[in-house]
Amino acid sequence: MGAAMAMFRKRLMREPSAYPNQRITFLDQYMLRELAKDYKHFSGGRKCFKFRDFFAEHFIGTAPIESATHKKWYIDVDHLYACLFINGDHWVALDIDLPMKRINIYDSIPHLTTKPEMARQCMFLREMIPAMMSAMVPEEIRKKSNARLEVKRIKKKVPLNKDPGDCAIYTIKYIECLALGTSFDGLCVENMKAIRIKLAAELYDEVRETARPYELDMCREEIRIPQLEDSP
Repeated sequence: MGAAMAMFRKRLMREPSAYPNQRITFLDQYMLRELAKDYKHFSGGRKCFKFRDFFAEHFIGTAPIESATHKKWYIDVDHLYACLFINGDHWVALDIDLPMKRINIYDSIPHLTTKPEMARQCMFLREMIPAMMSAMVPEEIRKKSNARLEVKRIKKKVPLNKDPGDCAIYTIKYIECLALGTSFDGLCVENMKAIRIKLAAELYDEVRETARPYELDMCREEIRIPQLEDSP
């Protein structure tokens, strides 16, 4: 999922960009996990909580370094796209609409999660994103407010997943279509094999080493990306 989001960020930086709306960004998966990890400290005492520089770098678009957009949330960006792992076994796509103060959720298997449970799973984003904007956006641009983001599950014309093993692919394709401003036509179980092959080829061609997980860099572990000419 991180590799797909890295690929979308790379495409956003191209001239001309593939995306008609430039006021978007694709959240880094490692940043999302760190935000969820810090939520315990945040919810335990907001007045004493301070966002790390790590989050500020993502907020102003200088991180991840390999795909820095230098676009600031709310000032230059209206929509944050994200992949969220819920229930320990399922992926959903998020369109975090900053002007509307709402998280739009695209779920390929909606019956797996109740509305209250989904709202709870998104709580760290619902509370921490407004707090980040209050801390990092000048008050003359945005009036300070820590009000929770609304949660809305989008169901109209959203293709559903008949095979639970495909939820990650549906999530990636939801985000890609939303960013491109296109419909979800063609996203179905009948096309899933071809979609998987095409996505794998795109990831190999466009990101490769830049999709390297941050955890490996932190541990300084070596990773080798196989080349097409490598022998079996």
